Amino acid sequence: LVWDKRLERPALVMIDEHPAQLTAIHWTTAQENNELLIVGDETGKIYSLDPRQPKKILHCTKVGKREVTGFSFKGSKEFGIATKTKTAYIYKACIENGFEPVYEHTSPDVMIYEMTWDLHDEKSFYVIGEEKYAEKVTMS
Repeated sequence: LVWDKRLERPALVMIDEHPAQLTAIHWTTAQENNELLIVGDETGKIYSLDPRQPKKILHCTKVGKREVTGFSFKGSKEFGIATKTKTAYIYKACIENGFEPVYEHTSPDVMIYEMTWDLHDEKSFYVIGEEKYAEKVTMS
């Protein structure tokens, strides 16, 4: 269910019957992806949904082999995805074409659980993983 607190109506059912458990969600801004919802599931797929068209999946992309654990947008169409694997993914949200891969970062030997953008450098982000693993990554 998604509740748009700007409107005086009940919450919307976005995905009625989904074959996999949903594990992450991000409501984008107008600049990021036209206020669409980006949802991840336990199979490593990401989806875009429009709250103005409930129950209709706009785009679906398989990102990894494991569950999506989080999204990190940086105020633009590029966003990061963590999937409980050794790799963090950067994708670009395109309203017309869905999601396009931009960059991948693979850690040495630990699972990455989360990632976040560096607020002072558009080309850098941080990954956080198991066993106190943390790393700053600069995209080339």
